[in-house]
Amino acid sequence: TELGILPCTSVAVVIRMQNKQLDEICGQEQQSITTTATTSNMNVHNPPLETV
Repeated sequence: TELGILPCTSVAVVIRMQNKQLDEICGQEQQSITTTATTSNMNVHNPPLETV
């Protein structure tokens, strides 16, 4: 729920900071998490027409 409140840019920064040490180990996984968080944030601010 907190990820939906923060701007997608802040979410990406926070995730990158938290996973900075794991970046070399789980680079691909980190990108997936960042993409998912950004997409979820966009969906919160831009709900589908069905919801409206």
